[in-house]
Amino acid sequence: MNNIGPVIELKVKYMEHAILQHLDTHHIDIKEMVVEAVKNFDIKPAVERATENAITKSIERFFSFGDGATVLEEAVKEAMNKFTGK
Repeated sequence: MNNIGPVIELKVKYMEHAILQHLDTHHIDIKEMVVEAVKNFDIKPAVERATENAITKSIERFFSFGDGATVLEEAVKEAMNKFTGK
């Protein structure tokens, strides 16, 4: 049986070292790119989307689990009673 475990491990360790060395070399460049991207990011559309999503989720919770659910249930019962003549 051929034992190739240490050879594979050595290659993986070498690749890991090479990747980390490369990232370390370009760390400053990457950091500057991220800072520049954040400075140029148009935050308004993101805030509008987040706000809209939060409002939608709040409304859904209100009508699914809150007081709104009770009001809806009563309105549906009343409509069904009218429909069925009860």
